[in-house]
Amino acid sequence: MNKQLRKKLYLLLVLIFVIFLFRFFANWPSFIENVYANGIYKLISILQRSITGWLPFSLGDVVYAVVILLILLGIFQYIRGIVKAKENRGSFALNGLLKGTIIFLCAYLVFQFCWGLNYFRQPLSERLMLNSERADKEQLMRLAAILTQRVNTAHLELTNDSLVQYRNPIHSDSLYKIASVGYDKSVDFNFKIRSTKTSLYKLLMNYGGIGGYYNPFSGESQVNTDPPKFSLPFTICHEMAHQSGISAEEEANFVGYITALNTQDKFFKYSAELEAFMYTVSELGRMDTLARKHYYLSLNRGVKADIKEYRQFWRKYENAIEPYFEWYYDLFLKSNNQPKGIRSYNEFVNLLVGYYEKKGLITVKSQ
Repeated sequence: MNKQLRKKLYLLLVLIFVIFLFRFFANWPSFIENVYANGIYKLISILQRSITGWLPFSLGDVVYAVVILLILLGIFQYIRGIVKAKENRGSFALNGLLKGTIIFLCAYLVFQFCWGLNYFRQPLSERLMLNSERADKEQLMRLAAILTQRVNTAHLELTNDSLVQYRNPIHSDSLYKIASVGYDKSVDFNFKIRSTKTSLYKLLMNYGGIGGYYNPFSGESQVNTDPPKFSLPFTICHEMAHQSGISAEEEANFVGYITALNTQDKFFKYSAELEAFMYTVSELGRMDTLARKHYYLSLNRGVKADIKEYRQFWRKYENAIEPYFEWYYDLFLKSNNQPKGIRSYNEFVNLLVGYYEKKGLITVKSQ
């Protein structure tokens, strides 16, 4: 074994050891909560956003494009090298595989250190003392009734007419500023320095069924501004929740909902209530399709028009690749302490039930 290959093997073993060390500490949620989430991560994220926040474009998106090009170039050179190698083809192939594995593990460790360990912090329900048990049918029906009334009221506050859709003229940059107000007013989720950007890859996100994402390497929250505008405030607040250190998808949905309401902006309120309604009736529909239809028919006509437009938008971009992306993202979430994968988004409903239960608007589930 040559010296260069031996060095790579040693480095690989060191990286594997560090990963096991990370996973060891991940078994202690209180440690992650107190030392990482409320200490190390806050310093890292402030530094990231101080660097990227002032830029008018998404630095993370640009870096991703460069990295993808470098990966493709590296694969091409690796294959060409194997083809050209004659005497040491096996050694060349092994050396290239080790190099690629080391780069991947380094990226994984940077991801975990910069943000990923937040997946292993104490559950939000414990920190806010909310009941997060799986809601039963009666609780979901009560929540659906509450949200139906709140959605209709929020819609009327915007339009003064139950029959029309609200068309918001505000530019996305202004929406980012309004979302910041919600976090400024939050006691539990306030964080310093914002860095929310419109993604450069909106068309690709449309085909992937993606409304937004958080870039843990640059500290930027990325938003797809192509979907119907009523969905943007909730999406923005959701991605900013990730920025604040909330990693679990259902928790980011819940924090996004609460902070959207905190803005005191009528459009943000409508967006949050409608998204919460859609999640709730989706879960209710798994138990009772007639109940789901009942609450949908109880919406203002203008609200139903928004939902129809939303569904038509995403249906337009359905494609054969999307299920594979969903499979990958489902696997990613499951490997990061979200055992329900993509279904984790819908666990948001259980937090909503706990929230309104705490307010005395929903009855505690009988044992």
